[in-house]
Formats: sequence, structure tokens, C-alpha cells
Amino acid sequence: MYLLKLNFPEGDNILIQSETDEKLPLECLEKFQSVELIVAVNMQTKSKHTICLIWEDDAKEHNQKLVYPTL
Repeated sequence: MYLLKLNFPEGDNILIQSETDEKLPLECLEKFQSVELIVAVNMQTKSKHTICLIWEDDAKEHNQKLVYPTL
């Protein structure tokens, strides 16, 4: 699988841009593998976020999935 990008439909105020620039796009992501990204938070940062993962794989060129991580 080739992870193309992350999209924040509700806005991104936690990711450090240099982290995503350095680590994405990810050339290959195997099943059960993960990617760690450093985030910056403060007392006003909400605990739940909406992230749209966009990738391509052998089955389809443009895949999307919404995930809802919490801090």
C-alpha cells in the first residue's frame, strides 16, 4: 500500500508540518505497520480529531477512509 496523504476535514492544528513533509508520502505500508507523527497540543486542543487517509494499493488507485483518533 502507498499512503499518499492525510487530510483534516475539520482543520489541522496539531500536526507539525515538518513531520508530514519528512514522512509522507510513505512509499510502502504493510498490513499492521504504523507511522508515528509528532503533534503539538495545548490546553485548548480538542481530544478527538477527524483524519481522512488517502492511499492507493493493488486493488484501487484512490482509496479513502475516515479515522477518528483521540489524544
